[in-house]
Amino acid sequence: GGGLFAADEPVVAECLDGRAPGVALDAACGTGRFAEFLAGRGHRVIGVDSSPHMLAHARRRVPGGAFHVAELDQLPLADDSVDVVVCALALVHVPRLQPVLAEFARVLRPGGDLVISDVHHELVTRGSVIKARGPEGEPRIAATYRHQLGDYLRPALSLGLQVRRCEEPT
Repeated sequence: GGGLFAADEPVVAECLDGRAPGVALDAACGTGRFAEFLAGRGHRVIGVDSSPHMLAHARRRVPGGAFHVAELDQLPLADDSVDVVVCALALVHVPRLQPVLAEFARVLRPGGDLVISDVHHELVTRGSVIKARGPEGEPRIAATYRHQLGDYLRPALSLGLQVRRCEEPT
């Protein structure tokens, strides 16, 4: 609940406040922290993550959600099927943003909202990494990529997405 979660949760929550309930995708949902937030505000929640272990936690948090093992660049959803996409602290682990943002744009209904929070590229430069355990319990470091603001904006704008807000922690 501390660290980066404490920094991104209030900003993401503020971006989502006042949004009418609909179908919400928590992309790279992990343990379901934003899936739970969205479900609590009346959204029908879909979560995707590449880790079955993380999805097990998300299912316990949001029993009424629909959770799928999937990669962000190959979402198991129909075109124009969600009203809001939330992707928090995950794109730092994606080498190329364009295919992922293209999938978000594909599944997002016209007029829908995409809310992204991510690790600032300066933290990556300073060596901020995610430590985890592999399938056999062995220590691992998650792949981390240094994306600057333009790396998000170029593909997003080319896909017809519009930027309404941009925040950087101080």
